[in-house]
Amino acid sequence: MRPDEAAPAASFARHETFHLRYGWLKKGYDGLLKDNRIFLRDDATVRLGVGKNMVRSMRFWGLATKMYRADKKAQIVEPTALGRAVLDDKDGLDPYMENPGTLWILHWLIFAPPCLLPAWWIIMNDMLATVIDTVELKKRVRAAVEGVERWKSPSLLSVDKDLDVFVHTYSSKRGRTMIEDYLDCPFRNLRMLRQNTRDEMRFVSGRKPGMAPLAVAFACLDFVDRAESQGRTITVHRLAMEAGGPGRVFRLDEADVSDLLTEAADACGAIAVQNVNGVPSLSFKDGAEDAKRAVLHSLYGRRPPKERPRARQETMAA
Repeated sequence: MRPDEAAPAASFARHETFHLRYGWLKKGYDGLLKDNRIFLRDDATVRLGVGKNMVRSMRFWGLATKMYRADKKAQIVEPTALGRAVLDDKDGLDPYMENPGTLWILHWLIFAPPCLLPAWWIIMNDMLATVIDTVELKKRVRAAVEGVERWKSPSLLSVDKDLDVFVHTYSSKRGRTMIEDYLDCPFRNLRMLRQNTRDEMRFVSGRKPGMAPLAVAFACLDFVDRAESQGRTITVHRLAMEAGGPGRVFRLDEADVSDLLTEAADACGAIAVQNVNGVPSLSFKDGAEDAKRAVLHSLYGRRPPKERPRARQETMAA
């Protein structure tokens, strides 16, 4: 997948320079259940308890993580099937994001198509060096963005804002993550990124502390499902190495992906890691959508519901 395939259209600095705050997804979800136009209301700041720019940012992050979806024609925003499965008070699997696996799934979903942060997509998929100078990072991302003709050369200031929010989303200015940093932005707890110095950052490769094998398996199945593949297997090599795939998004190599999927298969019988024609592969007999649902519920110690969503827009890939 190329950078220009990561997003349906140019999407830059729509976060209003705010990274995702802890509790925003749940607060927005609860608001949408009462009023699917809440983000447009004059009193949205009062009802959501945040500033005007934060209202727009809250809406953006709900869409970026695929917890919400927007109907532009009707001018409404609604929870997705996955958003309801995770965030609902009554039946939600993890409404207050207490399970570390939830954060890994949300991290994956930010980069899953349609990605609303193409500059971030470029960082994770095209910049494979472990240590990157921030000046060089901006230079390379700017060049990549300008190289996509249909994005019509967005403002470089907007691209720079995306890069700044990326760094603040995944790393702490203190150099190590404290409880205050986690409450400010939960993705810092993933320990994906470290700032070596003011002008240099390091991506953490390999398996990270708290990385849930079932969350990685969910991402792998979601990768297959969003490609609308009808197959029942996918090679571990492709999952680890293909641009836009879980290996790039989680910074895992082929051995890491294989080990994590093997552990996930031991915990959930809906998937298996097998040699298919001599090639290590992830297999799922009931299709990616059903396997993904089973893996997701296994992550939270639940059994998946017996009924499947009837329409494509109500699947877990919505």
